[in-house]
Amino acid sequence: MKTKNIAFTIILLLLSCVAFTFTAQADPPGQHVVTQFHQTVLGTQSVNGELVDFSGMIHVVADVELSAVPPDPCRVHANLSDVVGIGRDTGGTYHADGATDSDFMVDLSEGLSLEADYLIPELPPDPCRVFISIAFDQSGHATALSAVIGAR
Repeated sequence: MKTKNIAFTIILLLLSCVAFTFTAQADPPGQHVVTQFHQTVLGTQSVNGELVDFSGMIHVVADVELSAVPPDPCRVHANLSDVVGIGRDTGGTYHADGATDSDFMVDLSEGLSLEADYLIPELPPDPCRVFISIAFDQSGHATALSAVIGAR
């Protein structure tokens, strides 16, 4: 009798492990994978005819919604933090500020690239242009971020 109970318990445990293994490996369509980066952003761009060297931080959040068949919908939020530039000729100080939200269809194997314009309050409407590239792994996690201010 004890042997039957032990055998039954072992069989139930094995079936549970097999069922868990199969369900844990499948990512259901519609699942969101969110990755964020907070890193330094640098670059030089012309503002009102003067070259300005900018530096500061950028915060980027990539939200990939896994679909059954690629490409996958992806929302990217990016905002600048404490980005300041110094004019090479005048020594003038410029600030870049703002946030952007963009929607894409992304093939995870190719990643995505985008341009985002941010406000320079000292010289509207001249924008501070940031070029952003994001690489993804096949599970939808962003694995690398490149962000550069100014011309590519």
